[in-house]
Amino acid sequence: MKITKRIIGVLLTLTMVLSSSVFALTFPDVSEKDTNQEAIDVLSSLGIIKGYEDGQFKPDKGVTRAELTSLLMRMLNLSITGTSVADSGYTDVANNHWAVYDIKTASAMEIIKGYGDGRFGPEDSVTYEQAVKMIVCTLGYEYAAVEQGGWPSGYIMVAKNLKLLDKASMAQTEPAPRKIIAQLLFNSLEVDLMDKKNTAEGQEPSYEILKGTNVMNHYMKMEKVEGRVSSNYSTKLDNNESDVNAGEVEIDIDGYDQKFKTGTTNAEDLLGYNVIAYVQYDETKTNKVIKHIATRGKIETEVFDATEIIDFTSSKLTYEREDDDKTESVNIESDAVIIYNGKYIDKEYAFKNNFTEPMIGTVTLVDSGAGFDFIKIESYKNYLVKTVDSSAYEIYVDNTLAKDGATKVSVPIKDRLHYDIKILKNNEEVGFTTIRKGNIISVKSTDASQVGIQLIEILVSDKKQSGKITGIHDEKIKIESEQYELSESLKGTSIESSIINNASGTYYLDSFGKIAYIEFNTGDTYKYGYIVKTGLSNNAGEYTGAVKIYDYSSKTHKNYKFHTKVMIDGKSYSDHEAAIDRLNEIASDPKLLAQRKEDVNVEGSQPVKYLYNSSGDITEINTVYFASTETDAAFVPGVYDEEAEYNSSNKYFKSGSKTIATVDSKTIIFSVPNNRSESNKYSIKSYSYFRNYTPYAIQVVETASSGNAAIIILYESDYDSTVHYSSPTVVVSEKKSVMVDGISRTKVVGYNFINGNEVEYIAENNDYVEDLTKGDVIKFGVNSDGQINENVHILLKADEVAAGNVPENKKTYSLEFLTDKDNYPIRKVVYNELLKQSSRYVLTPSLSSLSGQYGFFLGTVMSSITDGARSIAFTDAIPTDSGFNAEEVVSYTFSVPDTTVFYEYNSNEASSNMLKVTKGTSDDTNVADVGTTSIKTYDTSKEDCDNVFILIVEDKLRVVYLIK
Repeated sequence: MKITKRIIGVLLTLTMVLSSSVFALTFPDVSEKDTNQEAIDVLSSLGIIKGYEDGQFKPDKGVTRAELTSLLMRMLNLSITGTSVADSGYTDVANNHWAVYDIKTASAMEIIKGYGDGRFGPEDSVTYEQAVKMIVCTLGYEYAAVEQGGWPSGYIMVAKNLKLLDKASMAQTEPAPRKIIAQLLFNSLEVDLMDKKNTAEGQEPSYEILKGTNVMNHYMKMEKVEGRVSSNYSTKLDNNESDVNAGEVEIDIDGYDQKFKTGTTNAEDLLGYNVIAYVQYDETKTNKVIKHIATRGKIETEVFDATEIIDFTSSKLTYEREDDDKTESVNIESDAVIIYNGKYIDKEYAFKNNFTEPMIGTVTLVDSGAGFDFIKIESYKNYLVKTVDSSAYEIYVDNTLAKDGATKVSVPIKDRLHYDIKILKNNEEVGFTTIRKGNIISVKSTDASQVGIQLIEILVSDKKQSGKITGIHDEKIKIESEQYELSESLKGTSIESSIINNASGTYYLDSFGKIAYIEFNTGDTYKYGYIVKTGLSNNAGEYTGAVKIYDYSSKTHKNYKFHTKVMIDGKSYSDHEAAIDRLNEIASDPKLLAQRKEDVNVEGSQPVKYLYNSSGDITEINTVYFASTETDAAFVPGVYDEEAEYNSSNKYFKSGSKTIATVDSKTIIFSVPNNRSESNKYSIKSYSYFRNYTPYAIQVVETASSGNAAIIILYESDYDSTVHYSSPTVVVSEKKSVMVDGISRTKVVGYNFINGNEVEYIAENNDYVEDLTKGDVIKFGVNSDGQINENVHILLKADEVAAGNVPENKKTYSLEFLTDKDNYPIRKVVYNELLKQSSRYVLTPSLSSLSGQYGFFLGTVMSSITDGARSIAFTDAIPTDSGFNAEEVVSYTFSVPDTTVFYEYNSNEASSNMLKVTKGTSDDTNVADVGTTSIKTYDTSKEDCDNVFILIVEDKLRVVYLIK
């Protein structure tokens, strides 16, 4: 793709910045290139000059003598217009003239004197030399001008010496336009005033220049400050939490941060920039408000779209030039400050964790004169909305686009103390309920490492385009007559690989106008599916010659009839029974069966590529089969392996030392049950589903040109399916009924067993969680929407344990090699798991060998030590009718860290108080309670005991669950 490298020239609401000094451009007819633009914008912000009702400034329009007089009085805070006086003092100024009060005031101050014949000429155009004289007199320098020769040269000379004429030169006798007047007034703001002394009658007056006293600070009560914007509401450049409020900024002035109200300016967007600000106390005289702000000096800014960046390191950004496709680099200063999604972020951390190369967004480099030392990164991720839980403020998304593996986006709107959330649609802020199924959301958020309040911005797009693809060129797609770019979020997905000319469908656009998702119409592109059943019958029992296919794109089962003629692996069949026979024959070919896990009781089950017409009838099916040569196959089948172990770091499957397949985001993964007729067990997985060091039964169906697997069949594993979970272990607190998309669902509320944090999950089907009650400890699977699926495994039933129904010699896996019974935890409830490989059973002969692992055990406390050692000893022996069998008692002692989480379930309490949670503290209180108060310790003479369900990580006690 050819990329356009842009130099941005305007500071807009999206915080793009100028290639010169940044000013808030007030008038559309005054551009940044105009010589007098700064003067016009500053004076407009300060309320000295105004535009016209149509929003224009009209810089070349003339100024009347009355208008300039009023401007001067406004600058001195003395202007009163629209009133009348008893005597204007001039024959041609009516007593009720709109500017009569200003004219009379200016006359009294000897700023104006009129023509000398009683006339002032209020409607006459003010000439350049007249304007200069009036301003010189306003500043108190008329005496100096008279000494320099008087009218008009003396005034011009004094004005030149005072630098009033900078950027404001023109013919003296010509009418002065508005832009020149604005420049003259702007130049006068910081000129030291001259004060007339000895004004008593008969005395010669003297004059004194008042150093540091000027129109701006004396009359306008305004201050000009210079420094670097060091913090806004969201973040602070020193990586500390910002303590300014919304609508405020801090500016570092000579090493000291001063706080200012932003007023109507864009000061918050200038974080990190060296600025000039004009500030003024508000009416309370306590807060300084910024009236105008601009960058100080020339700013060079380069903005790169994420797609054009080839490489980005801490010292250099490399991109592709548009003109010749060659690469070019920009050097980054070593002390560069990075703002990531609106907040300061540590530079080393940002590069180490790849925050500097967004998939969607921009990287802005700013050079304020000392090299590119300021970097702004805007990074978005696209998601397709599947469902929205408005009560929990959660958005469930299609993981086709979610290359981070996300199945939902949580929007903590109620947590205003920790999050600042903005939801925008068509550049306007909207509410959460605006988000609908089928929307594309572009999410920008800060990282947890960034200090202070976290920022989340969600751009919502409901824009779609329907039609046929009429051209594909240079990574752009032409739909009918309109041309679109593909969003980076779509690239590398199975949808991108299905894009062909003449395909028609619905194209979902993100907020940046790019195609982020596609739903193709039928009959245009090959569909991927898995045949579930062949030879279906209709309601009358008549044979239809149809097939039932689990479709990859829709993730649903569909029944299809054959078209009049159907193509099976390149051969046409008008006899539908013969076509079905051929599909069954291929599925049962011994050579093919050797390459996959044999199915149960279902004929014809196999992966296929297929086409169907606008009537929904299948016209073509391609299968995995062995022809006379392997190259004749529609798919090239790979090797089936029932114990292919997955490596999440390298994303490949290995059998022993042999690599079987490598997967990526383009890999199509069908998960099928051993009994192919169990329709509810079919699903589509992404490579993020696979867990590290976990064995899976897979078959590689097709390999892509990249060498990665194009299609994989994942067969139901012989391993307990309960280990394939990404959800945490949860202690159930309560169940609630909630509405999701108009359907009543059950929400399970509880605690993350390991850290004690509150969690909530919605069940895909209410029946899956029907047996759960308060205090139960569960593991469960989740569907693509992050909802609890049918795989709910109850590790512990609190009410049963409280009633004395504890497990006996519970085995969870093959234990033949474990011969040392004295060291074997016979009351192990579920399993031990590697911390970093948490989906697979790892059996250990004793509790003492749990280094690097964790395990759940049900036991009885024997003793506790709290005086420094902070440890608990417990046994996993089972009490008999007369107490414990001393021969079977083996005790294990574990240290107790500060972070240990304590749960207590007391069946004697009321339901609302039955379950308590206490997180560990820095003192010994909780440990002491566990050892001496809450839990009965070991006594061989008693059969009754309190049970403790514990979690051990690397020989340390992390969780204690007391059950009474």
